[in-house]
Amino acid sequence: MKRNHPVAKRKYISLKKNMKSVQNRLELLNDKLDANNKILNFTLVFKIGKFRLIKY
Repeated sequence: MKRNHPVAKRKYISLKKNMKSVQNRLELLNDKLDANNKILNFTLVFKIGKFRLIKY
């Protein structure tokens, strides 16, 4: 594509923007999942710890 076709260029730019926003959304989701996972792990450890306290 030697000369920049205006329509093609516009579509390409909008596509790039969309990809970027999708990537950002995925990263945010990943962070949320990670945080939830850490909280879950902590509560599980805490509960198991409580059970151990009751056991002994």
